[in-house]
Amino acid sequence: MNASGNPSVGNHVISAGSPLAGQRVTVRLDGPVAHVLVNGTIVRAVACPVPAGAGCRLRGARAGTAGPPQLPDPLAGGRQLMSNSLPSGSLSATA
Repeated sequence: MNASGNPSVGNHVISAGSPLAGQRVTVRLDGPVAHVLVNGTIVRAVACPVPAGAGCRLRGARAGTAGPPQLPDPLAGGRQLMSNSLPSGSLSATA
C-alpha cells in the first residue's frame, strides 16, 4: 500500500482509497473481482486488473481460504419521531 492508498498487484495498481493509505491490507482476487480486506473484513471491491490465471504467478501469492471473506456488520440506525414533531397539516385530528 502506498501513501495514496493504492496497493500494487504485479504490475497493476488497485485503487483502494486514501483512508487505507499506510495500512496493511490483503487483496483477494476472486475472478473478475478484487476484494480489499482489512483484518479479514471487506472494505472495498473493485474490478480485478490481473488477467485470469495470472494470479498464481504473482510473487507472494498463495491460495485463498475455502470460505468467502467476511462482510462488514450492517450499520444500526433508525429515526425516532415524537408525535408533536410532525409538520402541520400532516395529520388530521378531527373527530
